[in-house]
Parts: sequence; C-alpha cells; structure tokens
Amino acid sequence: MNLIEKQNNGTLFIDPSNKIKSMLTEREVMELLTKLDEEIEKDSSLNLNMWSLNFNNKEIFGLLDARAGPNEEDLLRIIFSEEF
Repeated sequence: MNLIEKQNNGTLFIDPSNKIKSMLTEREVMELLTKLDEEIEKDSSLNLNMWSLNFNNKEIFGLLDARAGPNEEDLLRIIFSEEF
C-alpha cells in the first residue's frame, strides 16, 4: 500500500515500511497518516524532515526525502522507531 497525495507544492509519495504494513490495518495506517499530518503542521521539530509520534503505544517516525519518490515526488517514509 503506497499512497500518492497531491499537495499545494507538488506530489507526495507516502511509503509505509513493510513492518508498518504488516502490523497495522489499512484503516490504522490512514489514522496514522492523519496524526502524522497534524504533527507536521505543528512544525515544532528541530529537524524539518523528520517527525515522531506515539501511535498504539509504538513510536513511529515520518521521514521526508525531497524528490526521492519513483517519479521524483517528495517521499514520506513511515517506519517504527526500531527500524531507524
């Protein structure tokens, strides 16, 4: 399950890790994306390309790589903290 989201400044390719895909349902992944989007909007991180949040008692990271998607979209990789 990869998602492509259109944003004001281009396209975002969302790529949950295999572990995220295997441990969370599609509905949970969508809920996680909503929470991660809220975290990104806060923009309180010292690193503007990495965010973390607690979801279902697990720490999850969102890592943004500019133009790293398959068609040079910005890539948002979602992983469990232990995968980092």
